[in-house]
Amino acid sequence: MNPLITYIIQTSVAISLFYLIYWLFLRKETFFNFNRYYFVVSIVTALSLPFLELGRTPVFENTARVQAITGGYYYVEKAVIPQTVMTSSGISPGYGFMDIVLWIYFAGAGFLLFRLIFQAVWFWGKIRKSTKVEISGMRIVLDEKVGSPFSFFSWIFMNPEQINENGMQEILLHEKEHIRQRHNLDLILTELIVTFQWFNPFVWLFRRSVKETLEYLADHAVLQQGVPVVNYQKLLLSYALGLGHPALITPLNFSLNKKRMIMMKKMKSPGIRKWRSLAFLPLVLILSLVFSNPNAAQRDVKDRKELSEQPSNGLIQLKHNSGSLRDLRESPVYILNGKVISKSEFQSLDPGSIQAVNVLKGLEAVEKYGKEATAGAVVITTRISGVKAEVLQKYLVRGKIINAETHEPLADVNIVVKNTTRGTVSGQDGKFSLPLEKESEEVYFSYVGFKPANQILKNGEIVEIRLHRAPAMIFLPPATPVPWQKIAEESELKRKSTPNPEFTVVESMPYFPGGLQALSNYIASEIKYPGKAKKKGISGKVWMLFTVDKSGNVQNVSVERGIDPDLDREAVRIISRMPKWKPAMQRGKPVPVQINISVDFVL
Repeated sequence: MNPLITYIIQTSVAISLFYLIYWLFLRKETFFNFNRYYFVVSIVTALSLPFLELGRTPVFENTARVQAITGGYYYVEKAVIPQTVMTSSGISPGYGFMDIVLWIYFAGAGFLLFRLIFQAVWFWGKIRKSTKVEISGMRIVLDEKVGSPFSFFSWIFMNPEQINENGMQEILLHEKEHIRQRHNLDLILTELIVTFQWFNPFVWLFRRSVKETLEYLADHAVLQQGVPVVNYQKLLLSYALGLGHPALITPLNFSLNKKRMIMMKKMKSPGIRKWRSLAFLPLVLILSLVFSNPNAAQRDVKDRKELSEQPSNGLIQLKHNSGSLRDLRESPVYILNGKVISKSEFQSLDPGSIQAVNVLKGLEAVEKYGKEATAGAVVITTRISGVKAEVLQKYLVRGKIINAETHEPLADVNIVVKNTTRGTVSGQDGKFSLPLEKESEEVYFSYVGFKPANQILKNGEIVEIRLHRAPAMIFLPPATPVPWQKIAEESELKRKSTPNPEFTVVESMPYFPGGLQALSNYIASEIKYPGKAKKKGISGKVWMLFTVDKSGNVQNVSVERGIDPDLDREAVRIISRMPKWKPAMQRGKPVPVQINISVDFVL
């Protein structure tokens, strides 16, 4: 069979079996981060396996030359050297059944690859040509054809009408997580494997599961910010009728089904269930043996026989150039509760006694367990004397969080270990105590109105974290003729008709009555263009800085960047007369926050 077809079939079998492991053991669990990396490892392994033959080493000829004859070389050689067929007129190129199969395959792959490139170019074109705004530090592309919001790398695509809707903050949180976790890289890798394996029905299921997992990750991150589950689910259902979407993105309403709703409320799966995914390892071993050159085993038997007949003079020679020596790779190191055990001891463990299994590879394994772990390390943790080992393994770090400007302690700061749901909050004195599951972990600190911070904390440390104030920069949509009071009244009626949330939002920014559109309309309706500036033809933006205090009052109004004394004074007047805002909230408590906004003077 054509080597290229052989390679395609082998990778197809591998990706299908890897997906079955996910479907059997992982799809109903809440190991969203684990599942994400499982998919990536599955793709890379499936593409690499056909090139691997366990224990292949260079062939030592009876001449002075040394050649490397491996399975990988076998495939490359067959793919590079053109094949010919005999005809009545001699040797000439021929087109058989396999050639037709390849042409069909390349046609399908070429079409999908072209579609992928076209979509990427289309997105970048939209970003370049469409109206763009910045809200809460996120770059928004406004497109009237967008049905459900989605992110593309560092850009968020939204319909202009969606900016003024309730739930805007939750939408931004959701898409911000897609951007922060770089989910587009997963999508690109998945779409490439779909292009390569388009004929395989399992790869399309694989693709859908990847996108579902990325949505679960974003949903989980939003809910961890304190957004009520019921309100968030209602927000998603409001986008349930969105149209189809390009392959390179996952819109807010992707896979909006019962399973996604259940996953939001499902309790965290026990970590012990992850060990079932170790079925991946023996499957990789079996596939690597099956995919090896079928003649290799015969050659190895012959090699061993000839090796035993060689004189023991320190010089080993093989009579046949096609022969090889097999040197089985080292097995991984098995670590049980900090002690090295044998593979047979590992296999004899009672699965019910296992608390967690962690597989380390490459440099990480060698750095932790030495050269003996060059082939990897399988770290097993069991329950000890009825006490969960994870409790015994925890480390501890303590610290204090202060305001970098005033040097006063900050209470109720959210403290979360990166990529986990573990965390705590600072006390009234700004102090905190955080258990770690490793000797060092990256920790995030957030407080509304302050710039978030992250730092790697080590066991036993006593740290001081300084948070700096960061004014919230607000970019307003274009003003409309509708009175801002009317927008505020409609918004309030809609809020009252919505059931009370079950939980308090952990962090929320100050809110002008009626939202951003009402704020834009308020400023536009209040402007009284100074006569002197009008005569001089002066126009532009006056950037203002002010504070919304704990009661929602506007205070400390100042001009951050002005253009003319008369226009600056008018901007101060407009901002100072603003009605009360809804104050910012930090863990249910009102807190003051600085706002940075522009007042536009247009002639």
